[in-house]
Amino acid sequence: MEKGKLYLIGGICGLFLSVILSVVSSFAIIFVIGGWDPNIPIWFFLTSFIPFIIIYSILAVRITALNTKKRSIMAAFTALLILLYAGSIGASLVASYKFGYQNVNIMGYFQYAPIYAFSLLPVTWPVAYFSFIILESVVEWKTQQKV
Repeated sequence: MEKGKLYLIGGICGLFLSVILSVVSSFAIIFVIGGWDPNIPIWFFLTSFIPFIIIYSILAVRITALNTKKRSIMAAFTALLILLYAGSIGASLVASYKFGYQNVNIMGYFQYAPIYAFSLLPVTWPVAYFSFIILESVVEWKTQQKV
């Protein structure tokens, strides 16, 4: 299959995964805080959809060549990258857009993003590994089709 189509398939899978994980993680946060805020899933999606699309579109080209050990290491690295981006750049951009640049502690986001990323890594690593399995099955399914 052409690389361009694989990039597109990976980007679409990354976008869908970003939506699904934003909704699921927002429900987890809602259970913790004990109330519903409609801005939570939107905030999760806006902070994380860019790295999901970029990483999964690049990964779709090489996913079938990864063995189990490489896939596990790549899942940890991908989960860490997405959390670092969402916790720093994504969060500061969304908060700055919503509240204005003068009202947001941008350096606070960048200081606490590594803590946020490394503390959530035991939860996000298996999710990333499972999403790689799904992405590989989608790529194999699309390459077997004669369209």
